[in-house]
Amino acid sequence: DLACPPDLAKARQSSAVALDRSGVWLRALPVDKGRWRIRADLSRTDPAFVDHLLKVEDARFYQHLGVDPFAILRAGLSDLTRGRVVSGGSTISMQTARLLEPRKRTFAAKLFQAIRAVQLEARYPKRQILSLYLTLAPYGGNVEGVRGASRAWFGHEPESLTLGEQAMLIALPQSPEARRPDRRPKTAWAARHAVLEKLVRSGAIDAQAATEADAEPLPAAVDALETLAGLAGTTVALVSGRGLGHTGGTLDKLESIPGFRVALSLQEYVAQLTEIGCCLIGQTATIAPADKTLYALSDVTGTVESLPLIASSVMSKKLAEGS
Repeated sequence: DLACPPDLAKARQSSAVALDRSGVWLRALPVDKGRWRIRADLSRTDPAFVDHLLKVEDARFYQHLGVDPFAILRAGLSDLTRGRVVSGGSTISMQTARLLEPRKRTFAAKLFQAIRAVQLEARYPKRQILSLYLTLAPYGGNVEGVRGASRAWFGHEPESLTLGEQAMLIALPQSPEARRPDRRPKTAWAARHAVLEKLVRSGAIDAQAATEADAEPLPAAVDALETLAGLAGTTVALVSGRGLGHTGGTLDKLESIPGFRVALSLQEYVAQLTEIGCCLIGQTATIAPADKTLYALSDVTGTVESLPLIASSVMSKKLAEGS
C-alpha cells in the first residue's frame, strides 16, 4: 500500500462555489477540461437517496472491505443465466477506484480496481468513500458529482429529492451519455424504471410509490447557465444594456449591488473570462459601440419598443460577444 498508494489527485480538485452574502449560490467555477465537479456533502444530501443508492449499487457496502465476493458471485450467475453481462458486481469502493484512475474495461482493470478498493477501505471511513463517489460520479456532459447533477437536471440542491429524481441520479452514472434525459428520454426513462423496479424488489419502496415516481416528468434540459456552459465546454461572454424609458436595465440592477462594476476595459474583460470563464460588461466606446448608439437613439426618439431597433441592439451585443 505504501509502495503504490491510490492516486487521489482527481479527488482533490473540485469546483469553487461562489455564494452571495446570504449564502445563496451564484455560480461555480470549472476544474480541468471545463468539468463541473462540486464536492458532495453527505450532511446536505437526501438520506433516502443515499439509502436507495446503496440498495441498488452496493447493498453490503457497510459490511465488506472493498470487494464483495457475494455480489461478484451473484453477478456471475446472473450473467450466465441471461447469456450476457448484466451486472459486474462492482462495489461503490471499486467504482470510486475506477473514477479516480480510469482504465479500459478489462479483467486486468477490474482486478486493479479491486486492489485499489481494498486500499481505499484501509485508508478512509465508509462515509468518506461514499462522499468521494458522489463527488466524482459522471452525470452527463461535463457534470460530475451529485450536487452539480441535482442543480443541473432539477434546479436545486440534493437535500430533498423526489423518488423519481433519486432514481434518475442513481441510473445516470452507469451510462451518463446514453441515459441523458435531455437527449435520450426513452433510454433515460427505461433506466429510471429499472432502478425503481430494483428498489421494489429490495423492499425499499412499494409498487405504488414506484408507479408514481415513473409518472414524474423527465428533465428536458439543464437548468443553470454555468452548467449549460460547462456541458458545452465554452466560455460565456456577456454584454448587456441599461434601462430605457420605463424599463429597468440589467446593468442598472447589477450596479445596485455594492462593489459590482460593469465598466470594464477590454483587457479586464478578457482577463475575467480567462480566469473564471464568465463575465458581463456594459457597452463602451470600444465594446459594442453601435449598441450604445442604438440605446441612445431609442431613448430620445421614444422608440423603445421598436422591433427593428431591438433586433439591431441584440445583434450588436451578440457580435461583440463573439456569438
